Amino acid sequence: MTEYIERSAVLQNKTTMTEYDEGGWDAPVSVVRVEDIEAIPAADVAPVVHGRWEYDHWCEFKCSVCGAWSKSEPYRGKENYCPNCGAKMDGDKL
Repeated sequence: MTEYIERSAVLQNKTTMTEYDEGGWDAPVSVVRVEDIEAIPAADVAPVVHGRWEYDHWCEFKCSVCGAWSKSEPYRGKENYCPNCGAKMDGDKL
């Protein structure tokens, strides 16, 4: 399973070191140790599911992901998400 961490948590562990090239030139570089990254707890996230309201032959709007009907009057088929599966109704964007 994919794990997600917050960018700000990684940047808090950044440190500056001096790097030398073959000619002896030095340059400051920002680094984060692997151990510090592994110590950051993973965030609790879920992937976004995209769908759309589809008009069926029974004059109802159904979710393209789970098939649940849009039930809220008078905004049938106008909700921004499916109340059954939570799919974001923005036209099946990838």
